[in-house]
Parts: sequence; structure tokens; C-alpha cells
Amino acid sequence: VAQDADRFALYKSISTLQDIARERGAAAAASDHDYHALVDAIPDAVISLDAQQRVVSANPAATRLLGLERGGLVGRALGPMLGHISAAALTGLLLSGFAGVGDSELELDDGRRLSFSVARLPEGRILLVLRDVTRVHHHELEMRRSRRLASAGRLASGLVQEITTPLSIVQGRVGLVRAQA
Repeated sequence: VAQDADRFALYKSISTLQDIARERGAAAAASDHDYHALVDAIPDAVISLDAQQRVVSANPAATRLLGLERGGLVGRALGPMLGHISAAALTGLLLSGFAGVGDSELELDDGRRLSFSVARLPEGRILLVLRDVTRVHHHELEMRRSRRLASAGRLASGLVQEITTPLSIVQGRVGLVRAQA
């Protein structure tokens, strides 16, 4: 009977441990699901790379930005998906151990400009976040152009003022000479 009681207690403990494992597994799955839902909702491209700079995972924004299906990104090297010069520059930064916000922009072959930031993860993995700043870049160019045009307008206005004043004096004197003649 004592042996049966011990066996029952052991089975009960195993059952309790299995229940706890199931609960923790469900919590971990929910947490994993929440994490993926969060990353998928981010409007910037979020790409996880392995130590060889191959794509491990990418959110929907990354697939839209790079023009590939999600499955088409995984396992591919990042470099060929970027513009030739940008790929070389980013690869060099990643190989150097760079982490943080990039102080320059990447340019894709189609002319789109991207800002980027890099975070280092355990096991040599890399988290790369890309943001399409093409429109911002175009707006900045337009602002510079507008400022140059405004400066040229102010310069022209000042020149007109400088020319008009002496001409008014000459015109007034010519009118005076005509009146005396």
C-alpha cells in the first residue's frame, strides 16, 4: 500500500509538472506570437541576419521595401538585394562590428534612399532596421532649391532698388532741365 501511495504521489507530481510545462509552453507561444505581431506591425523594414549576413527573418515592410516575398528573403545574402555601392558599404560596416544608427544613407539601384540602424544580437546575429527616406530626401532638396530661389529673389529685389534710385534722380533732373529750357 505504501508503495502504491508513493507511486500515486510520483504520478501526481509528474502530472503537475506536465501541467506546468504545458502552461509555460502556451505562455511562451503567446509571447512569441505577440513578438511576431509587434514586429510585423512596425512600418520600417526589420531584418534579422545570421553571422554570414544571410536573412533569417524579415517583417512584411522588409518584403515590400525589397520587392520580394517573405520566403524569398529568408536564406538569401543581404548584399545583392541592395544597390551595389550600398551593399559594399553596409557589408563593410557589419563586418567591422558596427552597431547603432548609420550616419549616412543607403541607395538602392532604383534610386530609393534608406536610413539604417544596426543592433547586435547573441550568437553573432544582427538586427537591421531600414527606413525609406526617399520622400524626406526629395523634400529636403526642394527646400534647398526654394531657399536658393528666395535668396536670388532678395538679391534681384536689392539690385532693382539700387538701380531704381539713381534712375529716379536722373529722371528728375532731366525733367528739371526740360522745364527750364
